[in-house]
Amino acid sequence: MALADLQHRIRRAVVRGDDASLRGTMVGGRDPLRRLRIHRRHYLMSLTAVVTGRFPATAWLVGASRLEHAAVEFVEQCPPTMPCMAEYGDAFPAFLASWPELAALDYVPDFSALDWHLGRVSVCVDAAPVMRADLASFAADELLEQCVSLQDGCHYLEADWPVDALMSLYLRDASPDIWTLTPEPVCVQVRGSRGALQFQRLDRGSFVFRTALASGLTLGDAAARALTTDPRFDPGAALLGALDEQLFTTLGMTPGGAR
Repeated sequence: MALADLQHRIRRAVVRGDDASLRGTMVGGRDPLRRLRIHRRHYLMSLTAVVTGRFPATAWLVGASRLEHAAVEFVEQCPPTMPCMAEYGDAFPAFLASWPELAALDYVPDFSALDWHLGRVSVCVDAAPVMRADLASFAADELLEQCVSLQDGCHYLEADWPVDALMSLYLRDASPDIWTLTPEPVCVQVRGSRGALQFQRLDRGSFVFRTALASGLTLGDAAARALTTDPRFDPGAALLGALDEQLFTTLGMTPGGAR
């Protein structure tokens, strides 16, 4: 048996629990396959701990035991594809959207997506921002052709439920006597830096403008997209507002590039 084939069979036994192809191959002791199953248990337990550890707010919302149950099924169905465990779990919110036990709670996937990104942006550090004075070196038509880079600790989320308000309850450790969650479409900007977090709701035009810039569109193209969404959108005010929030880190012909 080739080494690569043996490695594939062992991986299938550890990750999928399918050790049939290893019968007669593993030797030593009374039950070598049983010893191999110990590695599978360690695999499941360690990755389940990784996933549940990345979603503390979701555990608060749905219950720790239910989250752990979902995490076990996620690990079995979605094994890691990258060596960095810090990135494992980014597909968990989408998994929850189709998980039968939470089918009736359709706000949970958006909430857990916010939970995931909070863990990422909270450890970011703001870079030196582009200021209003930096616009002076551009002619008006030239400015429209520029791209920007946003602060690393910035994330945008569109949801059908006010998950930002729900997350604020968790972060404040608040327990109101009565709090009703009702459907409410929201466009949210999340900013994180050095452990501090800030939620800001945006109007539709500003949300489209900023997400378009984040995707690499020029200022002119991002403004055009926002105007298509909301004819009341004011590109000049939106640009100055983003500058005053110190949202941009570079301004140039390409995202992250120089003029």
